[in-house]
Amino acid sequence: MSAHGDPLTEVRRPVHHDAWRCLQEGGEAADRSGTAPRAGEPMSTRTLERRPQCRRGGSRSRFGRVSRRDDGGFALAWFAIMITVLMGFAGLAVDLGNWYLHIQRAQRAADAAALDGDVYMPARFADAAVPAAKAALVNNGVPAADAAKATISRVAGKPNDLRVSVQTTVGNTFLKLLKLKSQQVFTRTAQATHLPALHIGTGTNMAGGFLPGGSGAAWNWAKLGAIDGNYWVGIQGQDTPKVNGDRYQTKACGSVPNTYQCSGTNAEYDSTGYDFHIRIAERPGGGTAYLMLEAYDPGYAQTKGECTNATYNAGVPHAGEVPWCSGDENYNHPDTFAAPNAKYTLIRSEKDTTPVATCKTFPGSQNASKSMGKAGFEWIHAWVPVCTAVKVDLSGPTDYVLRVKSGAGDGVNNFMLQAALMGSSGEVATNAVNPSISASTRSLSQQLVTIAADTSFAVDNRLDNINVRFPLAQIPAEYAGQTVQLEFYDVGDADRSGTMTVASEVGSMTAGGGSCKYSISTGIKSYGPVQSSPGCKVPMTASDDGKNIKFQWTVPTSYNCTPTDASRNGGCWTYVQMFYPPGSVPDDFTTWTMDMPGYPVRLTKIAP
Repeated sequence: MSAHGDPLTEVRRPVHHDAWRCLQEGGEAADRSGTAPRAGEPMSTRTLERRPQCRRGGSRSRFGRVSRRDDGGFALAWFAIMITVLMGFAGLAVDLGNWYLHIQRAQRAADAAALDGDVYMPARFADAAVPAAKAALVNNGVPAADAAKATISRVAGKPNDLRVSVQTTVGNTFLKLLKLKSQQVFTRTAQATHLPALHIGTGTNMAGGFLPGGSGAAWNWAKLGAIDGNYWVGIQGQDTPKVNGDRYQTKACGSVPNTYQCSGTNAEYDSTGYDFHIRIAERPGGGTAYLMLEAYDPGYAQTKGECTNATYNAGVPHAGEVPWCSGDENYNHPDTFAAPNAKYTLIRSEKDTTPVATCKTFPGSQNASKSMGKAGFEWIHAWVPVCTAVKVDLSGPTDYVLRVKSGAGDGVNNFMLQAALMGSSGEVATNAVNPSISASTRSLSQQLVTIAADTSFAVDNRLDNINVRFPLAQIPAEYAGQTVQLEFYDVGDADRSGTMTVASEVGSMTAGGGSCKYSISTGIKSYGPVQSSPGCKVPMTASDDGKNIKFQWTVPTSYNCTPTDASRNGGCWTYVQMFYPPGSVPDDFTTWTMDMPGYPVRLTKIAP
């Protein structure tokens, strides 16, 4: 209606062209409010004031109203495609996750196998390293069939390394459904290495003997007639007070207060005894020989320190050698405690403790004079076999461990050990009755065999010279930058104070970043302050009775020495120089330990 109210003059405006086009195309035109005009009706003013919307896709019914077409078919097809793709990705993720899980398990198993087997390298690759590695694979979840097929090998140019490669077969889920691949095979490899073991010895086939005197004396350790100084391998009965010097085989403590790790009973008592490592080197051309282990005065026989209550054994079994007084003695009352026995056992290693020979246990005697010549005591002041001979293959290096353990009782048992290689079973039989080392046997033994204490040993230093060197161990180049730890228990038993210097025949111990420091125990479990020692020198006093000296040498990073062999002439030796003032009478039973802090076996990079 017009402003004047005349209905005839009311203007009806045409339908909006967008709405008209929408209707022509079969859609529904509606204003923004969603209200569509009826067919044939003009758009209202409200419609014209807002831009119309067009809802397309409808179709007119027979009654002229528009109905919507169903879109469900397209959506269902799209959903089916997408769910298939998503399920495929999920299936592939399951397979990939399963692969990753099995790969990680196989790698961990290979790592464990390499570490477990490497401790037997290089001498026991076939009979110990390989079985240990395969057992570790099975213990870490590798099926026995896969473990049996694992590749376990040496590493060229690295005798202390072991390499392990294992395959793992993983069943597929998604790929199998797609008929692509039912299983996947993966190979994991690990390589382990270790620092060469440190053994305390002289580089000869003997443990115990005479030592060179003087700072410039030649290291002629095998010359048994040079009475410059001598030391005996020792072991004390379990009832002997620890303060007398045996750190690991005594159970009692003694009367000295603050004896290290001893309060009532010895906290460090080791029921296994002392181990001596025997290394038989490879002989060019191979062949076989028989290992015979002998000991001089292997049991305890009370003779007092200077053999004043017993005469030497008149029989001297080894030509060219002289009889010695081992000085077995009882620190307490012989009637109070029994005489301790000495048990010998030959095994392949500290891990493989199955005996490989029949060895003896020697009874003790609190009176050597009364026991001499009696059955069972033929060993007093004489060389005797301690184990039956073992046949050895010389085509490669071979290791054994001789374990010596003391029984209950009180007494100091000093002895010497010798490892000899004999060429025939006939020589073995002769030696078992009357020990005698032929020139050829002595030469072969000195060339191929070394015997040394494994980590720790007790020693009776019966010094006839106030300035004596004791060989310790060969330090190879692999120890550059590492810390070597030495411990000396109960040193300094002399009428005057002295000094102990750790030195190397290679040269300076501290040049090129090396350093020496030490600390001395002040109580049962405590140590005093760590002190620097530029000259690697440690004081020895009588007040050190029952104390432990901890000495650490940080090997220079520039250290580069490679032993030519394990003999005394092989080079790279570290030694202890003991000095007492003139007029001193040193006679000291002590225990030495040599080790490297931490775990020396480790995984290493696999070379291509």
